[in-house]
Amino acid sequence: MVLFRRVLGFADGDLLLAGVVVAAVLLDPAPRGGVSLGLAVLGAVALPGRERWPVATALITCGAFCGVMASGGLLVGAGVPALVGVYTAAVSGRRVAATSGVLVVVAGAALRPAAEAPVRLIFTGTWLVVFGVALLVGEVVAARRGAAAARERERLAEERLRLAREVHDVVGQSVTSVAVQSAAALHLLGGGDGGDGGDGGGGDGGDGGDGRDGDRPELREVLTGIRDTSRAAMRELQATLGWLHGEPPGLDRLGALDAAMRDAGLPVTIIREGPDHPVPAAVGHAAYRIVQEALTNVLRHAGMGATAEVRIRYGAELTITVTDRGGTRTVEAIEGGGRGIEGMRARAEGLGGTLTAAPVEGRGFAVTARLPAEAV
Repeated sequence: MVLFRRVLGFADGDLLLAGVVVAAVLLDPAPRGGVSLGLAVLGAVALPGRERWPVATALITCGAFCGVMASGGLLVGAGVPALVGVYTAAVSGRRVAATSGVLVVVAGAALRPAAEAPVRLIFTGTWLVVFGVALLVGEVVAARRGAAAARERERLAEERLRLAREVHDVVGQSVTSVAVQSAAALHLLGGGDGGDGGDGGGGDGGDGGDGRDGDRPELREVLTGIRDTSRAAMRELQATLGWLHGEPPGLDRLGALDAAMRDAGLPVTIIREGPDHPVPAAVGHAAYRIVQEALTNVLRHAGMGATAEVRIRYGAELTITVTDRGGTRTVEAIEGGGRGIEGMRARAEGLGGTLTAAPVEGRGFAVTARLPAEAV
């Protein structure tokens, strides 16, 4: 039983019910033939598969019960799997299969040998009512579940919108202010060259002007970095807010991420290997966030002159490798980025994948994630 439950995904309750039905059929003292007994056992054996194959289960169980009645058997226990099969098909939204099962059972009841027509009519009507109720109950439960799921989706959508508004109002304004002020500082710095140390004639004034001019290239470089990084942060913030309003970013958004990193001063090369095919949304989103975090770590730790390569390999599993080379990364910087790596590893392992991160030759670093390419 444990093997069936693990390999086939059968529920313990369904296995128990199937066993009870088989025992009841075998112990039933009512008249029966070999065909009736075999069909009754077939219906019970098909019952545990109802969650995975609701349509097939409904048709098999109802067909078996139809055969039992048409052959003249009185095994009432054989109707239990058929009732459960009709209910399951209705709950899972397979109305056609559930209705077909009811009609098959009614046909079997109508074909049952009887001495008088009124008896056959009462027998058929009874099973029609019983299975009709099972069908109706299944549809009511399905409707309630659908309404509950719709309410949950609406609640999550409202929560995302609320969060998006708060992020936009608080973080968005701050990042925009940083971008505007750094751009204004660059403008003022560019217009103030040669201000105080020019024609005054004093030696000290000339030295002061030279000192300021000597400092300005480095200051301009810092301000340029602040401006570009804040602008890139604004783009990423807009992308995140877009995700809160709709679908999360996936591998199709790597082009925008590439542009943002280039604006921040990191040249990125994206290489795709193998036939490009769609991956589950959760896998695509995790892959995007892993690439984003890995490139952000390069910006933080690799230093000036670094370049990054993102290699995506499609196959039985999705393999993403982010490698950076050059720059001025030190061993201390590599060892200091543990939290980001832990976060990436948690994303990968949460989907049943793996992630490794290690230095490479030439002051570089490589992050490799392997994620399942099938549905999660």
